[in-house]
Amino acid sequence: MKVRYSYLTRQFAETSAIFDEMRKLVASGDFTLGKPVAEFEQRFAALIGVKYAIGVASGTDSLKLALKAANVGQGDEVITAANTFVSSVGAINEIGAIPVLVDADDSFCLAPDQLEAAITPRTKAIMPVHLTGNTCDMPAVMAIADRYGLAVVEDACQAILAEFDGKRAGTWRGGGVLASPAKEPQYLGRWRRCRDQ
Repeated sequence: MKVRYSYLTRQFAETSAIFDEMRKLVASGDFTLGKPVAEFEQRFAALIGVKYAIGVASGTDSLKLALKAANVGQGDEVITAANTFVSSVGAINEIGAIPVLVDADDSFCLAPDQLEAAITPRTKAIMPVHLTGNTCDMPAVMAIADRYGLAVVEDACQAILAEFDGKRAGTWRGGGVLASPAKEPQYLGRWRRCRDQ
C-alpha cells in the first residue's frame, strides 16, 4: 500500500472559507493576543483534552517557552532525539542550553533506552520529539525523568492527537508543545508570563 507523504492538496482543496476568515482577522487588527487567540486556545485545549492551551507564533516559540517555564537556561543540558527537526535543537540553543542527542528507536522517536547514558550532572530536561504521528514511549521517558528529577518538554508539533497508552502527545506532564498546552493551573501563569515577556 502506498501512503502519501503530504495530504495538503486534499486539506486545502477549498480555501475560500480560510481566506475569508483571514481577511476578517487582518481587518480587525486583533491578532496579537486578542479574541481570536483566546478562542483558538480554548478550542485547541478541548481538542487535545487539557484544560488550558497557550497560543504562540510557532512551534519553535513553544519549545523556547516550555524550556524557560521549566527553568532551563544557560549551560543546562537538554536531551533530545538526534533525528529531530531543526527547531527542537534551535530552541535549546537559543535559550543558551546545550542539546544532547540520543538515537531514535523503530518508531523514529527518541529511544528511552538511550537516555540514562546521556544524563550528566548538567542535564536539566528531556525533550522527547513525537514525529510523523508517532509518539515516544512516554511511560519509559517519564519514569527516567522522575528518577533523575528532570523536566520533560514534549515536542508534539508533528503528532497532534497521537496517543500512547490512551494519553495524547503533549499532555504527559505540566506542558507539552503542540501550541503550548498547559494542563495545570499552576503552570498556566508561568507559561503566560514567559510568552508575554
